[in-house]
Amino acid sequence: RFACPECRKVVIIPAQGVQALPTNFFVLNILENVQKCRVEQDKRADGTDMCDTHKQEANVVCVTCKVLVCTTCLQSQHKEHELRHIDQEKNSIVREVKKCLESSTSIKDPFESLTREKHRFQQNYKDVKQQIEARAAEIINTVNHQKD
Repeated sequence: RFACPECRKVVIIPAQGVQALPTNFFVLNILENVQKCRVEQDKRADGTDMCDTHKQEANVVCVTCKVLVCTTCLQSQHKEHELRHIDQEKNSIVREVKKCLESSTSIKDPFESLTREKHRFQQNYKDVKQQIEARAAEIINTVNHQKD
């Protein structure tokens, strides 16, 4: 005996076992949706590019809309748009990323040089300040001794 999780009515398990209980279609529907989500996640984890609209595999990029499109989308929503095969678009993006990385290293070197210079100037500033403070203390001492 147990309480039905849906209606809280006491239920006795039939002699044939749990399988003989009536099917809960609400729970069954939830389980099916969870399974579909898992399959979609697995496809995405496999590196399969998916169309956001139809959840189908996409092999084309709509450059105009900047989205992945499946064959269904091609026939309906993106007829007059600029399209590229997904591999071409991926290669183009990889080239752009490489350019950015190369330019970042050309910017990085002068930046590091300027940072070293800044630290050198800060150290010189501290040294000069200490020298000035030491000389000022000497002068103050001398004036105080002459005053006495």
